Amino acid sequence: MATVEKTISSRRIKSVASDAAEKMAEDLLQPRYQSRLKDKAYLASLRKELDSVGFVCLEGFLQKDALTRLQREVSELEGQAQANHSGKNQKYSVKGAMLNGTVVDELAKSKPILDLINGILQDGSDGRRPIIEDSIVGTEVVPGLNIMRGPGDVTTLHFDGTFMNILVPVFIPKIEGPNRGQLTIYPNVRSFRRNFYDRIVVPILCRAKLARFLFRPAEIDYEPGNIYIFYGYRSFHGVLSPSAPGLRCTTNMTVGARRF
Repeated sequence: MATVEKTISSRRIKSVASDAAEKMAEDLLQPRYQSRLKDKAYLASLRKELDSVGFVCLEGFLQKDALTRLQREVSELEGQAQANHSGKNQKYSVKGAMLNGTVVDELAKSKPILDLINGILQDGSDGRRPIIEDSIVGTEVVPGLNIMRGPGDVTTLHFDGTFMNILVPVFIPKIEGPNRGQLTIYPNVRSFRRNFYDRIVVPILCRAKLARFLFRPAEIDYEPGNIYIFYGYRSFHGVLSPSAPGLRCTTNMTVGARRF
């Protein structure tokens, strides 16, 4: 009897925690997305857009108060960022426990974000094969904060070992012209199969000077409050060096890296 009562109590605790996490996330998301992320047809449409276009933008995803709070949190963390080298370039990042309790941390742990991720990755409509069989769990959604201060502080073009990247811009400087620090993606240039062609041949082709002609790149100008989604493993992506300095901060959630 004691074991049964303990099991029931444990389930109740988990249920209360789940409800609290969902309510917390609902305070961060715009109301229109709170229902959309439970809609299988809507999530299937996002999968189709990812497969055809290569990226998805959910405009005005964060509520204004949540964006303001995130900007305040990032301002407080910005000076503590650690330098990371990416080839000849350098960027700054904040990860792990330093992000506990921030907006991006709460989003990464939330049920709505898991609904979004699994709704896309497990979609099997229109003859599409699900990308994953076992659902992504909360510990597989890892938050981070990337900070760029000058023209050389960028993430060079690369592939990620993730199913999905979800980016939330925080501070984006207004720079005109062709070199404004835009996200550049060569979308879906390989599959998730991880065969010889995908692992060896495609990365060589992408790093060749002919890449722009072989694969059509997309350029994305970030807008704070939106979120941007693309397949990390399938897409060759990075940030182009801007022509002027300026604080550029984006938070991100990487999905499923430990499965790679």
